[in-house]
Amino acid sequence: NCKISSYRVLLDFFKEKDFVDIPHSMLRDYSFFDRPLTFNKTLMLKIETQSGKRLSKRFNITLISENEIERISKVFDRIIVKNN
Repeated sequence: NCKISSYRVLLDFFKEKDFVDIPHSMLRDYSFFDRPLTFNKTLMLKIETQSGKRLSKRFNITLISENEIERISKVFDRIIVKNN
């Protein structure tokens, strides 16, 4: 399973993290987007349920480095190749 956690550093420091836990087989695509005028990026996961319904889940990610994005992308790429 793939576990993605998301929380804002300053505002949600004391809150429980949001996360989604999905089987690797549900991941179809992903992308990172820059958020204008902020330090945030958005990670969008495109998943397909067992019934064939396609969903997009978005996560705001704060202060992520390019190296971390590259590392995450490699993992997601391997999962997607294995699923196809």
